[in-house]
Amino acid sequence: MRNIGVSNYISDDILDSVLKLFGGYCLIQVAAQDVGIKTGREQSDLVKTPLFQFLMYVGVAFALTQDRSMAFIAALAYFQLRFFASEGKTKDVCFE
Repeated sequence: MRNIGVSNYISDDILDSVLKLFGGYCLIQVAAQDVGIKTGREQSDLVKTPLFQFLMYVGVAFALTQDRSMAFIAALAYFQLRFFASEGKTKDVCFE
């Protein structure tokens, strides 16, 4: 985050907390779906935006690895494979 200039505007502690917040939200969202709790319409629309997804994925990866660079690269790799390598072709689920 220092190399791309984010740390010039946001302290490391705040950035870590924000990433953990998004990661925690992602885990709660998945857990809620798994136990059958319905998602709100606005909530669903927000979670489906690429920017929010990116923040959630980086957050979850950071929460697990405690390495922001690795988390950022992992999320970029996911989107690279999803949008570019797959040429826009998608499946309903990863493992059928």
